[in-house]
Amino acid sequence: EDLKKFKLIVKNEGNLQSTIIESATKKGEAPQALIIPGQWAWPTERTIITKAYPDFANWVINTTNIDWYTKPVDGTVVK
Repeated sequence: EDLKKFKLIVKNEGNLQSTIIESATKKGEAPQALIIPGQWAWPTERTIITKAYPDFANWVINTTNIDWYTKPVDGTVVK
């Protein structure tokens, strides 16, 4: 059921291969599911994601700060 929230497209163009993952979420709306490459540090209990990861809000609004998940605030995530 959760996989219905994502669309995965793999394009082969000559020697180049690219993978595009699209979410059903509209720009400016926080997604209900995330695909995070690599390790993920969960926010601590009762810590909202924007406090643990300040760049998350900008990523939701305008898709900048695509590495937001690599910069948690110390003391706000479970390590």
